[in-house]
Amino acid sequence: MKKKLLTTLLSVLVLSLALFATVACDMPVLKEIKVSIKNKEALTQTWTEGEATRQLDIEITDNGEVTTNQTYIVSSSDSGVVAVADDNKTLSAVGGGTATITVKVGEATDSVEITVIPSLKKVLITNKADLQAIWTVGDSARELAIAFNPDYYQTNNPEYTVDSSDAEVISVGADKKTLTAVAVGTATITVTAGGKSDSVQLSVRPQLASVTITNKDALTADYIDWSVSRTIEVAFVPAEYYNAENTKVTVTSDPQDAFEISGLTFKPVKEYATVTVTVAVGDKSDSFTVTVPRSVPTITIIEAAGVELDDDGNATIKALAGETVTLPSVMAVNCSGKTVTTTIEAGEHSDYLAENTKFRAPQGEYTLTVVAADPDDSSKVAQKTITIEFYRNTILKHDGTWDYKAEKQYVEDAEQAFVSKKEGTQLFAFNLVATDYYYAEATFSSIGGWAGLANFPADQVDNLGTNNAIKALTSIIQIGGNHDFQQTEFDTSLSYTDKEGKTHSGWKLIGSNEYKDLDYGSNYFFHSYQLTNHRGLAPQLDDKDVETGVSKVAVLRMGDYFVTFWNDQYVNMVTSQRYAGETLTVPGVITSGFSGTVNQISYFAGETEVIAKFNALTHNGADMISQYVLNDATNDNWSIGSRNTITDGVGDHFTRQATSDEKGINFITSGQQSNGKSWGENSSMISPYLLLDGEFEFSYELSAPTFSSSGDRYFRLECRNYKYNGNKLQCAPRYDGSWGAWCNYFATGSDKDRKTKNGKND
Repeated sequence: MKKKLLTTLLSVLVLSLALFATVACDMPVLKEIKVSIKNKEALTQTWTEGEATRQLDIEITDNGEVTTNQTYIVSSSDSGVVAVADDNKTLSAVGGGTATITVKVGEATDSVEITVIPSLKKVLITNKADLQAIWTVGDSARELAIAFNPDYYQTNNPEYTVDSSDAEVISVGADKKTLTAVAVGTATITVTAGGKSDSVQLSVRPQLASVTITNKDALTADYIDWSVSRTIEVAFVPAEYYNAENTKVTVTSDPQDAFEISGLTFKPVKEYATVTVTVAVGDKSDSFTVTVPRSVPTITIIEAAGVELDDDGNATIKALAGETVTLPSVMAVNCSGKTVTTTIEAGEHSDYLAENTKFRAPQGEYTLTVVAADPDDSSKVAQKTITIEFYRNTILKHDGTWDYKAEKQYVEDAEQAFVSKKEGTQLFAFNLVATDYYYAEATFSSIGGWAGLANFPADQVDNLGTNNAIKALTSIIQIGGNHDFQQTEFDTSLSYTDKEGKTHSGWKLIGSNEYKDLDYGSNYFFHSYQLTNHRGLAPQLDDKDVETGVSKVAVLRMGDYFVTFWNDQYVNMVTSQRYAGETLTVPGVITSGFSGTVNQISYFAGETEVIAKFNALTHNGADMISQYVLNDATNDNWSIGSRNTITDGVGDHFTRQATSDEKGINFITSGQQSNGKSWGENSSMISPYLLLDGEFEFSYELSAPTFSSSGDRYFRLECRNYKYNGNKLQCAPRYDGSWGAWCNYFATGSDKDRKTKNGKND
């Protein structure tokens, strides 16, 4: 029976093994991956921020066999403490603290916790103010208070040293904290740890003998305005060791709530009949008493753009006449801190004040008073001022080509300056109401170009700065060069053709001979060639008689007459039907090819004032009589005899006489020429430089003419067309042994068209 049972068991065992072998052949072998950090002990050794990097030693096994072909990930729980490099092995200590480094392969992980000691960032002496307090020989020793950063080193103190720059003045105890004052002098105490240090300079002084308040007179004056602080000034003995910078002074008041105290400065906060203020240094002190009555309210004008505040809090605002100024905000409180209502008083200028917030007035300076009365004591009234300075608003309208210089806007009239933006044509009208009686002048500073003044009809002023056509009667002078003068009508609706046959729109200055073929419908009125060389008018010179490049140009309208002046010298007078009668005009500036500055601008209106100005500038009209041509260097020999050389007030050609009621404008002619020139019909010419448009009357009286010999002698009046070599009329009393008269009319300037009328006493 036993043998059979054994045989059966063996059969079962064999079957089981067979079954197992069959199953093993059909199933894959399972992997068992593990990862481990092999050098944890080394990684957890003491490690300080910033020290050398460390390397992970990682081992990965597969079913117990080490493998190198597995991918793994290394991470830090705090990269601000320990950072992992891109190679997944190198670790860096970047900050103090603790971080867990984890290595992961699939689901398998291993980790190590690493602590990094922070590096020392700072060492500080934290009680410098106490250490620097007055310290004398024999006083108690003082103790350094030292702090380290970061806080780690407060409980893990690093090695440090404490040194005195002069141990014979201040010594350092063995505990590296105790300081002893040994002798009078100065020493620097330095604490050093881990390459970091801090220091404090300390003085050991002799005993303070006294402290004295030196400005008691100013401090004891009765208070008017509680908002004003006072500062105590003190002196110490010995002064070579004690001053306000190195000596802490304590200031107290009795009663304590009388003042707000900050250092040596104080101001009242409560009314008291008498307050005692004491300054003390240790056991040395000085004091004064002051009365603090109830003060007036405190007014504060709020600073804003365009508002200038002085040291007393008063405001100044600058603006141009005609602008509306918004007044600054104002706040007021009484000495108890209660809000006080303010009012603004404008006095005789109340009509210019609107809603207590806006002010608009003509040119001038106006002072407004801000008033605040204490509601708790109406006798306490405070005041501040708002001064508004309205400067002349020179420009009524402009064409956008001019700039105010910012620093030249709010200044006296003569100092106001404009600078041109470009070298084309620039225009602006003065801020004057259109009228038929005015005077305007301006000074032009430039290296060249043309500059002068314009007379804008009232309905043309609004066209400035628009695309609309503009017309104006202008007087324009060449700055420098020949000083040519042109009277033209600026008319942007016209066009002209250049030498190449191209047509251009707009205005054009005309050259010396270009105007001879133009119709009156063009923009040309009058031409005066070379004001200095031909007319004898003087440019502005410096102290070396060199031209300054500065020209003063003025226009004067006197009813229907337009007069031009250059450097206060008469240039010409024009009448024009287009700019006469009810056509009122506004003066302004016109320049062409000008790049410079215009200043010293002046203008005014009024018939009486304008006539007085005309008489003053022309010496009651006498200066209107002028030589025709002055210069013989230009080969203008046909008229050289008109040059007038004045010696001791007498001209060798003619001499102006004072204007009188009896003789009006008058002069004496010599009947001969200077420099031995012969006297021909084109010599000895004298001109008032008038251009008269339309019907006119011109008369003169010839008094006691004498001739040295018989023959054809006469004194003639010539009226020329405005064009060069244009039509002209000549009329004269004639002497050829007996008196007669004649008139010649030249239709084109040629003899064939001459029309002559002779006859005695015609």
